[in-house]
Amino acid sequence: MWSTLDKNDLLLMWLAVFNANTEEDFQMIEDMSVSEINEVVTAYRRLSRSPEFRELERQRDKAEMDEASRMANATRHAEARGEARGEARGEACGKAKSEKHWKNVVAEKDAKHALEIEELYKQIKELNELK
Repeated sequence: MWSTLDKNDLLLMWLAVFNANTEEDFQMIEDMSVSEINEVVTAYRRLSRSPEFRELERQRDKAEMDEASRMANATRHAEARGEARGEARGEACGKAKSEKHWKNVVAEKDAKHALEIEELYKQIKELNELK
């Protein structure tokens, strides 16, 4: 931006003042020797040294930190809720699979016992026929 700054373009000079972030930025603007803009830079420097301005800056910085803290806490809370939901779903799925597994085991044993009982019945029948 500084390479395209033209001291004859007052609008561009004002934009440079509004976009300035460092003392070096303000110094570059002042070095262009535009009296109206230099008055603005001087006024800004005077204002930025005032206790009221510093307090406003401190409050703004604190508000930014508070917001960042709120966002971090909200993110942690959301992640914890997501993990809890995932764990609950995983437990439910595991329980359902486990129940299905044991039902299959019981069904297989029941089928095996049914075959064993049928086999015993046949043997008893054969023994009775032999008598």
